[in-house]
Amino acid sequence: MHTKKLIQVLIAIALAPHYSQYSIGGYLRAIESAQQSLPEPMALTFVPRWHDHPLFRSFIADRIRRAIQQFPVEKRDQVVVLFSAHSLPKRILGDGDPYPAELLDSAAGVATLLDLPTWTFAYQSASPTGEPWLGPDILKALEDLAAQGTLNVVSVPIGFVADHLEVLYDIDIEAQETAQALGMTLVRVAMPNADPAFAALLADVVQQNVPAMV
Repeated sequence: MHTKKLIQVLIAIALAPHYSQYSIGGYLRAIESAQQSLPEPMALTFVPRWHDHPLFRSFIADRIRRAIQQFPVEKRDQVVVLFSAHSLPKRILGDGDPYPAELLDSAAGVATLLDLPTWTFAYQSASPTGEPWLGPDILKALEDLAAQGTLNVVSVPIGFVADHLEVLYDIDIEAQETAQALGMTLVRVAMPNADPAFAALLADVVQQNVPAMV
């Protein structure tokens, strides 16, 4: 007679590199709630963040190098890298949420790997909830760059890992239309999606968080 062996250990990783109690924290609460309905809850290891993993930063840096190469050689030293991530309500600042600091740390780490002379950061995809959200918005950031004389921009949505609405619409349509109206050339980096190198990165994050008893 065969008995069904229950999974006893669970390692959970969200496909978002940076922690916020409003996003990643919500996933953790959902898992913990689901655990309560199990007759035998699993031993849970939850990975709250992985934005500082060296493989993640080198992966994004490589994507930026490839994007810059899409510009004519004589214009590549004029390219400004514009990092972005999903905005959240400004009230998270009063709660001491680490999200903004982790995003800037990611961007700075990648910029250091590339020895970028100039880069900037903006938020995108804010919802019309009637309250202030983190900024500047990516469209405003493009306007500011154009006012400074920047004509060539590489968009790096470092807070996302796949092609979805907030990338395909907010950047490829809205930001692209804004850039064109400002006389700018905007090139977005390719998203990680199912790239084997990205899968290897996630596997390494999981391996680093395997409990000692497993």
